[in-house]
Amino acid sequence: MDHQHCDASGILSSKMLKFVAAWAGDAIAAARAAGYRHPESVASKIMQNQTVSTEIRRKQRIMTEESAKRLASQLNFNRSHVLNRLWEIAQLTPSQTSNSVGGQVKAAETLAALFDAELKQIAELLPQLQTRTPEEIQFWIRHGYFPLSSGENHEKKSETTEK
Repeated sequence: MDHQHCDASGILSSKMLKFVAAWAGDAIAAARAAGYRHPESVASKIMQNQTVSTEIRRKQRIMTEESAKRLASQLNFNRSHVLNRLWEIAQLTPSQTSNSVGGQVKAAETLAALFDAELKQIAELLPQLQTRTPEEIQFWIRHGYFPLSSGENHEKKSETTEK
């Protein structure tokens, strides 16, 4: 059976490639589409193959990324739109919301949390900016972290980007 042969080499047979290409959440349907004679009995065995399962996970990741890119290209708003809408909601009168102010309170709380977080980030960043050259600041704008000096390692870079 070629699904066992693949385990040793890590190379998929043509049927296994067809299986991965056809896989959309249903292993039996993928086995059927790949041309296996007994898809019901072969499907679970193929899914246990490390190379096949790795390729299916890779396929899922790529499909998810592509789907997110398509969705992002269709979205027609930015941070300013969101902030403006939150401000509009916070300004609604109780008569506009059936005498309930829950939505307005939540909108105001969200705005306060966003601006508070930004102020904290700015306060942490300002002392670092004062000691940097214009080139280092441009590097930070492009990459999200300051260039590493010769004595620093990549852990320092990740600490800067996590803040």
